[in-house]
Amino acid sequence: MARILGQNSGLAGLSGTSGDLRDLDEAAAAGSKQARLALNVFARSIRHYIGAFQLEMGGVDAITFSGGIGENSAELRAAVLKNLTDFGIELDEKQNCSAKGWAQSQRKTLW
Repeated sequence: MARILGQNSGLAGLSGTSGDLRDLDEAAAAGSKQARLALNVFARSIRHYIGAFQLEMGGVDAITFSGGIGENSAELRAAVLKNLTDFGIELDEKQNCSAKGWAQSQRKTLW
């Protein structure tokens, strides 16, 4: 059961391949609908928590991304923050694209 939950559920279960976002991003760029679904579900879940935390805290001053995803996925950061300007959240595209790791991931994606 631990193996099933740890290795075959979540993003890996949705994509049918991997739970590693680097693998999912590559698969989605290559046309995998299941990988795209997994990435979209992941971005949606982050957006859900942003909204919940913003409500609980009465607003936010900034949203930061950290770790491997925060460092390396301009596409995910953009997907998470898309269309949130009505909530006072705006993505600085120039800063997003120049964040660490961006040069390694300049490929066409489907976000």
